[in-house]
Amino acid sequence: MDDNKTFQKLSETLDQDEKNSLLKKLTSSVSETEDTMQPVFEEIENNIAILYSKLPWYKKLWIFLLSIFQGKSKDEIFNEQLVSDIGRDIEYHHMMMYDWRENLILPGALQEFVSLKEAARFFGSILDSGILANYSSFLVFLGSLEMPELYEELQRAMDPSLAAKAYPEVQDGKLRKIAISDVEEKLNSISENHRLIMYDNARSLFCLKELAFFLFDRLTLAFQIGSYSHGSGQICPFSVIRSNLMALNNILFSFKKMPSISLLNSMYVFVIQHSTIQHDTDGDHEIQRFTSSAEKSLLTIRNFINRVPLTKIIRCGTKDITYEPVEISGGENWFGIFKEKWISTVNENFNEFLTTRKKNELIASLYDFFNFSNLETVKYVQSEENPDGIPLQGGLFLSFMLTFHKHIYMKEMNNVLRPILIDGEFYKRENRIEFTEAYNELLKVDDLISDIQKKLAPNGEWGRKWVQVNQEVHSVTIKHRKISGLKEEMNLYVHNIIETAKKSFTSMENILSGIINQEKSETYDTLANLSKIAGKGGDFMNSLEQALRDIKRAGRLCSDMENMYSVE
Repeated sequence: MDDNKTFQKLSETLDQDEKNSLLKKLTSSVSETEDTMQPVFEEIENNIAILYSKLPWYKKLWIFLLSIFQGKSKDEIFNEQLVSDIGRDIEYHHMMMYDWRENLILPGALQEFVSLKEAARFFGSILDSGILANYSSFLVFLGSLEMPELYEELQRAMDPSLAAKAYPEVQDGKLRKIAISDVEEKLNSISENHRLIMYDNARSLFCLKELAFFLFDRLTLAFQIGSYSHGSGQICPFSVIRSNLMALNNILFSFKKMPSISLLNSMYVFVIQHSTIQHDTDGDHEIQRFTSSAEKSLLTIRNFINRVPLTKIIRCGTKDITYEPVEISGGENWFGIFKEKWISTVNENFNEFLTTRKKNELIASLYDFFNFSNLETVKYVQSEENPDGIPLQGGLFLSFMLTFHKHIYMKEMNNVLRPILIDGEFYKRENRIEFTEAYNELLKVDDLISDIQKKLAPNGEWGRKWVQVNQEVHSVTIKHRKISGLKEEMNLYVHNIIETAKKSFTSMENILSGIINQEKSETYDTLANLSKIAGKGGDFMNSLEQALRDIKRAGRLCSDMENMYSVE
């Protein structure tokens, strides 16, 4: 759960003043305004009937005569003339782009495709850094920049501790419902203006994604050295890349607006994460480098749209004057995703709140069990005393078992268990085997935890891997996968120790209960020589009964800890 909160944690590390300061730096680094970066889409009339009606009478007469001599309809003749007019217009205003006579895409267009590919690659590397994999979280972070007041209200509304103070008599389940209802009400109150801004951002991000991962190589690799009407160079028949050009044109046509500064800023903050806050000087340099690259890439996209008449080329290449690019759909579902993420965050917060409360109650029970307030420390494991340690799911269990082994098992309990191990005459052989196994498993706890500490040490098996995976330069997604894999390996190792301890406590409880009851049963019996081992007086039996009580309680605490880990 923790690793899926990248954006939420990032947003929470920045208060509103820090966000405003960062936004000011980012905005001041942009030399172009959003207006100057917007593409200009030329609207071309493509209704043949309307175009024909605007022709002077003599041109209509000429078309009529041609239709008679060539045996074609007036519409066919007129369409051919329009295609030729478009071809000559491209040839005159966009040199080296398209040869309409031979229906060839020319070297000038190839250069533009290559430039567009490089610009798209810049955004592709950013999107692939984790934005797409954590799209819902990114929308929340973007919303914190576009709607800071609403973000602060939502943060308060989903805070379980604040809800608990406001409704002290309400049970946890109802408290969660109240928080969800409050969050939904605030989300539904988002103004139309802010909804439109968020939609534009979501749509721009979607278009960037489509462009960034467009298969440009299918275009560029189709060009071959050849000759055309006015020279030679790398050319490509229109028919070879017709579908690719149409797909690209649809994407570019969908860029009604270039990505906003706020969207770029949000993408930047994700990429650098906390580095700007921690290193102001380097951060300023990174800001300039990023904004410069982003601005250059956006201008390349805009210039391509303005310089390369894809719609005209496609109309000419297909000889279809009615062709129009189709605006791709995407970004329309932003609010549903945005809302769902906030609701899931409310549930996560309440789960974490309840888990923390249960953990505190469990720790209080552990302190009461040992009659002191400090558990033994397991080296290199993350804790309040060692926040920079390696996060290990079973860290509390290991501290408990280490404390139990040192202060109860070896110091007190072993005084009554060891005589039973050495001299006890069990009626049933399987009882002795089970007792011996449980005794030995609890005895070697110290060695097991010592082995874990060696693995977690900087030069240990897990310690080396942990340092290595955190220092490697990877995308957030790859790093998250590697860290999750290592955590799973470590947690599984500790889980096996928990299961063994639970089994040992259960076996010891059953056997000691049978010994103390001094009654024969189908499974567990007393010892044939119990009175001899106990000796005169009741000290041994009192210690044995205390050992049983401690074993029972330790087993319950182990189960409680395992249940706590299962919901984390």
